[in-house]
Amino acid sequence: IGGGIAGLSAAWALHQARVPVVLLEARDQVGGCVGTVNVGAHQFEQGPHALWATSAHLARLVDDLGLRSRIVQAPGFAGRQLVWRKGRLHELPRSAGGFLASGLLSLRGKLRVLAEPVWPARGRQSDESAAEFYRRRLGREATEALIDPLVSAVYAGAAQELGSEAFPILRELDGTRRSLVRGALRSGVPRRLSRAPSGVSPERALLSLDGGLSVLTRALRDRLGTRIRLGHQVLRLERVEDA
Repeated sequence: IGGGIAGLSAAWALHQARVPVVLLEARDQVGGCVGTVNVGAHQFEQGPHALWATSAHLARLVDDLGLRSRIVQAPGFAGRQLVWRKGRLHELPRSAGGFLASGLLSLRGKLRVLAEPVWPARGRQSDESAAEFYRRRLGREATEALIDPLVSAVYAGAAQELGSEAFPILRELDGTRRSLVRGALRSGVPRRLSRAPSGVSPERALLSLDGGLSVLTRALRDRLGTRIRLGHQVLRLERVEDA
């Protein structure tokens, strides 16, 4: 049910496993919040604007759909990312010195982040949202200034509505270490995160596709074909016995 990227990917996985599947979408097109618009020589993403290079699931999906040749890596200058906050643009800090000098967070917000290594871990919470997870570890201000923009850019959703399961490595560290940072260093997470798909530079963690991210949803639409039913709004689910 639903023709966003999640529904399309689920339907494709079922199809690949030779399970009969029908996808129902209320609108007259699939893609959900993923959408690419061209205005003159400029291309804009209406939802998420990038993909993570380190996702094994994404790499497999791209290969299955024959889109490997259309991968576009973020250029070097894309590492300089800006956030609009408090009436002006702030560059996201990329070093400890940059973090301390940044006007993105108040002194109190910075101190709360710096206290993370000694902040007591509460263990895993089964139904914790991403926002709740990061507020607990980094504080409310850092979550609003740093995490919310990241979540909206990559997931095209609100951190409050996204489950913390979207960050499994960090959840694992949170349940076993006093500090996310120290736990990451001890567990070799930076090395694990650097394992990008073949042909993709791990130093540039963000990807797109030539033609925009809607290329991915259109490819899934074309492969699923008549298994997709547009204009079908689902109002309720009811279990019935097999005839």
